[in-house]
Amino acid sequence: MTMNVTSRFDFYPSIRSNFENFCLHCNKLSERIPVGLFLGFYVNLIVRYWWQRFCTIPWPDSLVLAICTYINGDSDAVNVRRHAMSRYVNLTYCLYMRGISSRVKLRYPTLEDIITAGLMTEEEKDLFLQSGDDEKSGNSFLPMVWAMELVNQLNNEGAIPIARGVDVLCQEIRSFRGGLGALWAYSYITVPLAYTQISTIVIYSYFVLSIFAWQSLDPTQNYLGHNIDSYIPIFGLLRLAFYMGWLKV
Repeated sequence: MTMNVTSRFDFYPSIRSNFENFCLHCNKLSERIPVGLFLGFYVNLIVRYWWQRFCTIPWPDSLVLAICTYINGDSDAVNVRRHAMSRYVNLTYCLYMRGISSRVKLRYPTLEDIITAGLMTEEEKDLFLQSGDDEKSGNSFLPMVWAMELVNQLNNEGAIPIARGVDVLCQEIRSFRGGLGALWAYSYITVPLAYTQISTIVIYSYFVLSIFAWQSLDPTQNYLGHNIDSYIPIFGLLRLAFYMGWLKV
């Protein structure tokens, strides 16, 4: 708006004419930038990446239901191991999410906090640390190994009466661990930075040209598309809001 008023009242006629011709030239250049193509590709990529990442999140429900269905017995030993398997599911989820989510890391900054929450014991902490290369961090999937060992123990003791139950439990454990591994891979390998950089350069270049292309020119000069005298490019500002919103998706 300031540029428009300045060109109308402060420029000499020759300078104002050159300025208006420059604005028309910028308008032609801005029309050649495929903003919709770049933004459509970029937004589609980001939304698809986000949705696939969300769908990768494993849910413990089916595994816990399989534990309750196929492990029979009311003895204390069976109940303790059934509870331990369910706890290992939550423990594995917590260990993986500590490396993915900042909120989980803030909630459980150390292994001591996980022990306090009842997800891990001191003995399991020692085994977990021993599984790592530096004895300071362990393998996050280790509790799933413990769960598989419990399945074998319960099967040998006859607590799993049908062989199909062993297969289902092992498959559910592998699927749960695989989902967490895929989720970790999504957080480790993000969208290539080049896509974001190219889209940002295109959008900002477009709006630099639009600063001049959207100027309201003198309607008495009968410029094509500039028959209405308006100091504020309302629809241009709306376009700016839409494009920048999509870019920040």
